[in-house]
Amino acid sequence: MYLYIENKYFIEMKEIILIIDYKDFFKNKENLKIFEKYKKIDLSEKEKRTIIFTKKYIYISSYTNRALNMRMNEYQRQIDSIIF
Repeated sequence: MYLYIENKYFIEMKEIILIIDYKDFFKNKENLKIFEKYKKIDLSEKEKRTIIFTKKYIYISSYTNRALNMRMNEYQRQIDSIIF
């Protein structure tokens, strides 16, 4: 299963470690050290709203955390509704 995050980027859902609000993440000063360790892909066209941690990269998206979670849940609901 994949999650569309922005600008034609899809991430395999099993690769996702954490999805967190951009501003909430930086409320803790210690998180800056973590942020600097990863390679970053900034996809945000407007405001930076969400950080998506994967095993290799940090993706920065202008989509909200809620919108991304709704996409993941919608895909799962569709998979669960298929009758074989």
